[in-house]
Amino acid sequence: MLKLVRLALTAAILTAIAIRLRRRAHVPDQRPEPPAARPGRSPRMGLVWAAIAAIVAVTLAAALIPTEAEHASAAAWQAYQAEQAALTARLALPGELERMATPAPTG
Repeated sequence: MLKLVRLALTAAILTAIAIRLRRRAHVPDQRPEPPAARPGRSPRMGLVWAAIAAIVAVTLAAALIPTEAEHASAAAWQAYQAEQAALTARLALPGELERMATPAPTG
């Protein structure tokens, strides 16, 4: 078993060497010049970033502007709080609990 593993590894190494030598034989002697360095930022990317910033700003502004549903909800909440305060004040009056506990006369 070990002989087979050693033989397979040897074959893989020899194949890799052969492929490397074959590729080197086809490589021309003169290497091409490296491409010219590009400028760090293009003016077009500046426009893209400006557009992204504008979209984000508009989205945030739209999210922060209250809608009609929010106004209606706030008004309903204030009405509820006023009703609860009135009930609490009514229950705080002396004798109100006794009047609420006794059933109303039916007649």
